[in-house]
Amino acid sequence: MKNVLIIIAVASLLLISCGKKTDVKSDVTEVIFWQAMGGPLGDALAELVDEFNETHPHIFVNSINMGNYTALSQKLMASIQTGNQPHVAQAYEAWISNFVDGDVIIPVQDFIDADPDFGDEDLADIYPVFIESNTMKGKLVSFPFNKSVRVQYYNKDILFQNDLDPNKPPVTWDDFTRLSKLLTQDLDGDGKIDQYGTTIKISAWQFENLLLQAGGEIMTPDNKTPLF
Repeated sequence: MKNVLIIIAVASLLLISCGKKTDVKSDVTEVIFWQAMGGPLGDALAELVDEFNETHPHIFVNSINMGNYTALSQKLMASIQTGNQPHVAQAYEAWISNFVDGDVIIPVQDFIDADPDFGDEDLADIYPVFIESNTMKGKLVSFPFNKSVRVQYYNKDILFQNDLDPNKPPVTWDDFTRLSKLLTQDLDGDGKIDQYGTTIKISAWQFENLLLQAGGEIMTPDNKTPLF
């Protein structure tokens, strides 16, 4: 049987949380799980893994933290090249498409179809957009695991100082644009901007979110032709 990966999909970048090596009894099936969860979410994941191991005495999930997602990606690619990849791994959907093309993963759908206790009602608990983003070539290839959601923070004090209602933040793109321009100011009159009305971190995934939210698309529905 060839070495394969079962993929758990993610879309959030967290920091370091140390994994631990544990001896496993010969009558216990060990499942190697590579991940890069840190902080409170890393603690929550550790609790879930411990709970699973306690309630499944013949299975041991060995959760190993790779430090961060860059290291996780590099180690996954290296492990695939050598045929020593883990049984389960955390990964972005962008990575997974390469794994699908390289035929190095077992689609999660195969396990769902073979499990009589897992049905459509279980998948119904997951937001459809998360299912769609993990479905490739008509098959659920990875399982939604954890997601980052963009939120808007605004400075009530600055709104108040500019005679604006601090309890009415922008709710449309037109509102956002108007306030961003209004609050971009030269506060000391030296001809240089001291305060910007907004700031956005520039990255590919941020651009993708903003594009899709505005009704745009990156690719044609068949994912074969770029739209810009």
